[in-house]
Amino acid sequence: MLRCLLFLVLISITCHSIGQKYYVDRKRQMFLGLSGGANFSFVNVTAHHHVLTPMNSITDEEERNKQYGKMGSNAGGQIGLYFKYGIARHISVVSNPSFQVNQFRYLTSYNWADTLINLGVEREILHQQKINSIIVPISVRYDFTINQISPYAHFGPQLHFLQDANKAIYFDDVIDGEVDIRNSKGTSGNVNAKKHFNHFNFGFLSGAGVSYYSNYFTLSFETNVSFGLRKIVNDEHRYKDYTGFTLQYFDVLDQLRMGSLALQLTAVFPIDTSVKLSILKKSRN
Repeated sequence: MLRCLLFLVLISITCHSIGQKYYVDRKRQMFLGLSGGANFSFVNVTAHHHVLTPMNSITDEEERNKQYGKMGSNAGGQIGLYFKYGIARHISVVSNPSFQVNQFRYLTSYNWADTLINLGVEREILHQQKINSIIVPISVRYDFTINQISPYAHFGPQLHFLQDANKAIYFDDVIDGEVDIRNSKGTSGNVNAKKHFNHFNFGFLSGAGVSYYSNYFTLSFETNVSFGLRKIVNDEHRYKDYTGFTLQYFDVLDQLRMGSLALQLTAVFPIDTSVKLSILKKSRN
């Protein structure tokens, strides 16, 4: 994230050194186009829940709880529409309704004594969760310059509407802090888990990017951070075994809030009722 911000600062400085023959006329201009990119999810655990307390020999509570994967391992994506209306030279209202796939994963581990064979048994389980949603953000965007290459920032509320949720489990018999999906000893396959989640959420979205304006289209690259304020797991349905995993794999979801870091490209086109669609005007300099 820090590297992205430094990159945008450098772009802003560079913009002033580029000879500008044109400036961008955004006021009362409407733009419509497409956006798409990748996202990386992160979760905030607000309450821990267990079917069985794993690894009873461990006294450290942090080690007994689920071990969540780092943000870099929780890759997803999004694709959607991008609408922008300029209310002033530097200020616009933006909406970017999208279909978004988020993912998070966690590890649980158990050991017990098998009295039939008189041996200790270990099992480590990787739980991979995917959530599909329609997101509707509405942001206020500020473009820092009126040049053809212009950095910008935006902020606003965002609504989430759950469409589907699926879960898959992978396991092996060695407790080493990881389960290799390709070489796991067994898997459950994908199972629908939508009933375990709340179907509506809301939160905030903020981000920054850089745009290149031509006469008839605009290309942008941006990075966004979003965070849901509502807890995502349905408390009433937590222990209902809709997936079949509660008894078989001792699986129950913690209570979570979820956010994501997204990187995306947008291509938008000016919408104008006049014959001349050009958004670039001759500079007086």
